[in-house]
Amino acid sequence: MAVEKFVDAGVFWAGWNYTGQSNQVTLNRSNAMLDATVFGNHTRVNTAGLAEMSASVSGFWIGGLIADGALDPIMHSRLGSTGAPLTLYPKDVDLGVAYMFPGVLGSINGFGALGELAPFDAEFNFSPYESVGVRSQSRGVIGLRHQARTGASGSGTGTQLGAVTSSQYLVLCVQLTATDSSDVEVILESDDNGAFTTPTTRITTGSLTGGTGGQAYYAHLAGPLTDDWYRLRWVRTGGSTFTALGTFGVYTPLSV
Repeated sequence: MAVEKFVDAGVFWAGWNYTGQSNQVTLNRSNAMLDATVFGNHTRVNTAGLAEMSASVSGFWIGGLIADGALDPIMHSRLGSTGAPLTLYPKDVDLGVAYMFPGVLGSINGFGALGELAPFDAEFNFSPYESVGVRSQSRGVIGLRHQARTGASGSGTGTQLGAVTSSQYLVLCVQLTATDSSDVEVILESDDNGAFTTPTTRITTGSLTGGTGGQAYYAHLAGPLTDDWYRLRWVRTGGSTFTALGTFGVYTPLSV
């Protein structure tokens, strides 16, 4: 059995890349345990309650302008506000595992001892987009690796996720961290074969406005979907380059 050596990860929130400021990330997933013990039981009985998802990120404080994606202006200005897309992954590889959910920043701690590097700690908790009904969290894959891209269009590698049942959701998350004057649209499409000879659009971000980074998109689509192959495709108008991370997966709500 292979043992993972944890030397790399990705940390993205609200369209900003905090990977280069972070050196520790913890993803917490759990279900509340509800005590269902009644008379006659000789062992405590538990049943699963509501699912919980949160993340802790630690690293080094980097100040600066908002354009730098620095902690001070970005995180402090959005502390406690409506959840923004959070994407975490252990390795930056195409079709590598990724975790994504709308996360509200609950706390941030900074600074430290005289003469030492200034640390920070941030805590994120699941918080749905009430206005668009996004209530999903997902374990998925990296469909578009975080890197600069040029050209009018392109697509990532397809993966066989399997069919999406009537009790599941297909989930898309895009972190647009940098763009020039380009307007970028990212499309999640499916097909019944890995060659994508007859692709069907499932979720689209619509036009993400060029000229700025710090944009994020998160959405889900309810099943059933009989196609079992999925990939990301992008279309760009104007400009010459953009940098984005695209992830997708399937979410299965807990039945209680």
